[in-house]
Amino acid sequence: MRTIRIKKHNNNLADHKEDVAKIQDALIDKGFYATNEQCAELWEIYSENIWAAGWLSMNNISKEEIYNLLKYYFEPGPESSLDTKYI
Repeated sequence: MRTIRIKKHNNNLADHKEDVAKIQDALIDKGFYATNEQCAELWEIYSENIWAAGWLSMNNISKEEIYNLLKYYFEPGPESSLDTKYI
């Protein structure tokens, strides 16, 4: 499992816990771990960059699509020994 590092820093947006969890699940499926705060930040960065006044909608979107939308906004970090079954 690899950690990630956010490329651009914005304020966290922890109000959207379901969306944050979907982002985290999508990253874990691809072998990356991100904290809830990092996932909230990815959600905010994507929303601001793409939609300006809108927000990333997680309705009817697959984990693969989520990953493909967000992969440009983070860098893989070092390998980690995190065991995601305890996250």
